Amino acid sequence: MSNTTIKMPEFPSWEGLESIDSAGSFWDTQELSHLNNTLIRTVVNLKEVSRQLTKYEREKTEVELNRNRIYRTTVLSSTAKTESMKKQLAEIACEDYDIKLAFINEVIKELTRISAGLRIDLDILKTLSFNIRQEMKI
Repeated sequence: MSNTTIKMPEFPSWEGLESIDSAGSFWDTQELSHLNNTLIRTVVNLKEVSRQLTKYEREKTEVELNRNRIYRTTVLSSTAKTESMKKQLAEIACEDYDIKLAFINEVIKELTRISAGLRIDLDILKTLSFNIRQEMKI
């Protein structure tokens, strides 16, 4: 076996998608346009997170299919004497794919968490919007 260094993938930055900008004056029920802008930004961020989730789920499927193909090919073409050794050699051959899968799974978990947070933020903003409109009799 060669003595190589495994380079871990870089996690993408989700800065700006994770939270709404609540540093505004809509909390005092006076500026409805700021609330509307925040609602729109939150919906856009949620759509972007959904797009990213779809992208990484597709990538995960591709990596899993490639990993399984390499695993089967390695087991079948191996000249090792025992079935256990064939499987171990196949696992070693699939190590890069396993690292990619672990990385992609973590990104999917992070995006799912961000999505859940944005949905909660959106529900809160909708409730605030409704309350403000009721107070203003709009």
